[in-house]
Amino acid sequence: MDSSLAVYRAIGFKELQGVYNNMCITNISLGNFSNALKYGLLAEKTADQLADTSLQRSSINNHLGLTYYYLRNDQKALAYWLEAKRIAERYKDAGYMQTIMANVATIYVRMKKFEEGIAALKELIKKYPPTDTQMKLRIPYILFNTYYDIEQYGKAEPYFKELQKFHHDLPKDDPNQIYLYRSIIRKLIHDKQFVAADGYLKEHEKQSLQQKNLLALSQLHRLWFDVDSALNRPWSAVAHYKTYKRLTDSIWNNDKNKQISGLEIEYQTEKKDKDIALLSQKNQLQKAAIENEGRLRYIFIAGLLIAAMFVGLIYNRYRLKRRSNLVLEQKQGEINAQNELLRKILNEKEWLLREIHHRVKNNLQIVISLLNTQSAYLDNEDALVAIRNSQNRMHAMSLIHQKLYQSDNLAEIDMKWYIKELVDYMIECFGTDNKIQFTLETEAIKLDVAQAVPLGLILNEAISNVIKYAFPADKKGKVHISFLFIGEEICELKIADTGIGLPEGFDPENTESLGMSLMTGLTEQLNGEIKMWNDDGLVLDVIFKRHNELITETSALLINKN
Repeated sequence: MDSSLAVYRAIGFKELQGVYNNMCITNISLGNFSNALKYGLLAEKTADQLADTSLQRSSINNHLGLTYYYLRNDQKALAYWLEAKRIAERYKDAGYMQTIMANVATIYVRMKKFEEGIAALKELIKKYPPTDTQMKLRIPYILFNTYYDIEQYGKAEPYFKELQKFHHDLPKDDPNQIYLYRSIIRKLIHDKQFVAADGYLKEHEKQSLQQKNLLALSQLHRLWFDVDSALNRPWSAVAHYKTYKRLTDSIWNNDKNKQISGLEIEYQTEKKDKDIALLSQKNQLQKAAIENEGRLRYIFIAGLLIAAMFVGLIYNRYRLKRRSNLVLEQKQGEINAQNELLRKILNEKEWLLREIHHRVKNNLQIVISLLNTQSAYLDNEDALVAIRNSQNRMHAMSLIHQKLYQSDNLAEIDMKWYIKELVDYMIECFGTDNKIQFTLETEAIKLDVAQAVPLGLILNEAISNVIKYAFPADKKGKVHISFLFIGEEICELKIADTGIGLPEGFDPENTESLGMSLMTGLTEQLNGEIKMWNDDGLVLDVIFKRHNELITETSALLINKN
């Protein structure tokens, strides 16, 4: 591809946006997303320079959106796909619309906007019925996985049957089989048919390696960890989990993030420089027009005599103004140098913080894996329970550091996301999805690390106690978890279950329970208050005040030349 590009440049061919777009597509298929982003942005830049408004712009935006999708930048992926959809609608191109609307539905599902994703697919089926095999397969694939994500398994069943038919009808080496394997494995794990899932995992691995699809390969090893854990194969489970973490970290390592950020900054800076140059040119034209008008008016009113009288004064003012401008330019240069130094210091600080969170998360994951390995050699049930509790607590802390190093905001955690992830992990860990029904009611409250960690540990202990003690003898029940503002900066975490509640005479302050002591101590760390009482089950209530947000802004001092 690089040699082809060199040939086009050698012959002076200017409309290179199509060539750059093809190079973006090639690098996406190779898993080289930083190069894909580079050529995608070059395609967009070239199209802008040539004022290209053809259908090709829809393809460029579609592949930029696909690149950002693999880079986990959901907002930018959605923005590019919506722009691609707008262009394709203008040209009434059904093929483009099918591909782009399926992409839009996929990104909505990953952003947890399930209703919007399902609505986009229904619009696609109604307005642009699929005609090719890949699109006919892709729609039931997205719908099946979407209904599984929202735990509506009955609605997912018809689409799974469609996927099974595609699996049997398509050749075994068809590239689309990779999506079918993943769906079948997910269904078998949900149905606890772990032995049957084992064979599909091997076929899935074979296709992922052939396609060099690192993202699919990392997701595969995560599913393999679940199957091996269920089949009591601890060593194999740990090996697959390590492979999953290694592949995930290789996709999202800091060097790639820096390279990608640099490409985006370079592209945005160039666009801003062009806008500034255009505004400067317009300003100069306006200034010249104003000066000409003023000069004519001055000549008309004052005449030659007044002009002669003011020549000396104008020359003197010119010298003073020039001297003043030189002083201002010198000061502006000093200010720019200081601002550049501050920007570098701020970037280094953010990078160091992100690296610290990344290392803390990895260390916690290693300890969790070691504890899991150690548990394979223990027969003492109390020791196994203690190890499992320790793993859950460390996972609660690891989630926080994982979110911090992947987020643009290194100071705060979105607790709505965190609580959902932690509850899903606990359900998966204890396997209670058929016994206990969890419902969440949370606001998008952001906490700093000092408050997010103890609150996450309190939630971990509370859910563990509910699962262990609230519903004995296979009793079924419900658990409602809410995290809301109840006043200005006052937060309330409430966990209510329909279980057996506290025994009579139980005193939370006079108990030897480690979990209860942890919750009490962690609440004191939050400077909050913890209460619990029986009300058709147990209600646990933690109230505390959120820390004030600290917002730091770096601004540059701009000096305008007169």
